Amino acid sequence: MFNLEKIKEPKQKIEVETKENFEHEPSQELLEINEKLNQLKDKSLYSQDKEKYKELSYQVYKDLGSFFINNGGEFSSDVNNVYRKYQSDYNNPLVVRREDPEKVTQLVDGKDIDLKFDPKVIGDRGDKYANCAIWPYGKNPVAGIKNAFLEGRGMAGPLVTLTAVKANPNNTSIETPKDFKIKVGDIEREAVRIFSGNINKEDLKFIILRIQKDFFPQDNLTEEEIKTNPKQIFRAIEF
Repeated sequence: MFNLEKIKEPKQKIEVETKENFEHEPSQELLEINEKLNQLKDKSLYSQDKEKYKELSYQVYKDLGSFFINNGGEFSSDVNNVYRKYQSDYNNPLVVRREDPEKVTQLVDGKDIDLKFDPKVIGDRGDKYANCAIWPYGKNPVAGIKNAFLEGRGMAGPLVTLTAVKANPNNTSIETPKDFKIKVGDIEREAVRIFSGNINKEDLKFIILRIQKDFFPQDNLTEEEIKTNPKQIFRAIEF
């Protein structure tokens, strides 16, 4: 199977924050988790107190796990088992993209994600930019997942969240970017796409959490992770 451990943080555009209303009031659990995620985004806290920041990261991971499970998710420490379920279905590729962890928790709580494009990026051109990848697609069956991790921006400090959703033609549209580079360095980009519309929980298939090992609770490591000592820890939540 493939290895996503060597992924580096990208330099790319981000979507504008949206202000849709919840159909119901967010739970106290959600509010508390998102408050901690906001704290985790403040990297100055790490320089002020490294150990306290790590403890915060440990707690965020555990809180997210409980929250996703309580809202219908099935947790897995082996992400490759989840990938195997979908990586051969070329007729029904999923849309994969890095997403702000706060938006991911809101999606799981029942709030749609309304994808918009940053006017500062679009400018006067009126065009859109690639903001996702489809997977599986093309010659390289793992390219779409790698594109999503490499070229997205959603994160909270050491925590990255990737969503995989079914493309629902009633709510969303997918376009192929014009004049985009198929390959940049060793990154294959044939799977990148422009994705817009409303993402809802019903179309969510799975979430991948990626956390730097130093900020992951040691008591939650698997025996294999203790043995191999990877730089990044991955967990999957299926819906």
